[in-house]
Amino acid sequence: MEAISIIVISHNEEKNIKDCLDSLVQLDYATYEIVVVDCSSDNTPDIVKNYKTVRLIKCNQPGFGIQRNVGISHARYGFIAFTDADCIVPGNWLKILAGNIKKDIAVVGGNAYSPPGTSYFGKCFACLGYPAGGDLGLDAVTKVSKEGHVQHIATCNAIFRSEVLIKTNGFNEKLVWGGEDADICERITNAGWKIKYAGDSFVYHKARCSLK
Repeated sequence: MEAISIIVISHNEEKNIKDCLDSLVQLDYATYEIVVVDCSSDNTPDIVKNYKTVRLIKCNQPGFGIQRNVGISHARYGFIAFTDADCIVPGNWLKILAGNIKKDIAVVGGNAYSPPGTSYFGKCFACLGYPAGGDLGLDAVTKVSKEGHVQHIATCNAIFRSEVLIKTNGFNEKLVWGGEDADICERITNAGWKIKYAGDSFVYHKARCSLK
C-alpha cells in the first residue's frame, strides 16, 4: 500500500488532541507519518511534543484552509489523509481509505459518528448531519451513485492524492467559517477526477454536548 501523510490541524485543542493522537499512533498501517499543524495559545503544542513520531508544525494564522495548506506543503508522501483534532480513528482507518483508491479516484471519504457514551443531546446534535452526515451517515445527506461516487466528502475522514490537491491549488483560505472541503471537492470533480464514498470507513467525531 501507498505511504500516507496524515494531517491534523489544531487550534486550542488541549482537551482533545491526546485522544486523537493516541488513536493515530496505533494505526494498523505499514508506512505513514502524522503532521499536526497548530496555531494554539493553550497547551496543545506541549501535548503534541510528547509524541516522538509526530511532527509539529507551527502556523501563525488560524484557519481551516490555511492550516491544511501548510500541512500539504510539509507532507512527505503522495497521499494525504485528514482528520480533526477532536476525532478518534479506528485501527483500520487508513487501510479502508487507501484500499478504495483506484486509478480514476482522487479522493475517498467516509463517515463521522459520535463516540460511544455520547450524551443524548450530543447524539441529537450529531443526527443533524454534521460533519459527514453525523450519526445518520454521509449517504443519508448526499447522493451516492451506484458506483459509489459522491460530489463531496468531509475532511474529518478523507484521503486525497497530493498531486491533485496541488494541481487544484489546495484549499480556499478565504473560507474561514468552513465549507473549504466542499469547495475543493467541487474543483476536483470539475477537473475530471472522481470522489469515492467508503461506507465502511468512519471516525468518531466528538459531539457538541451542550448549547454553550
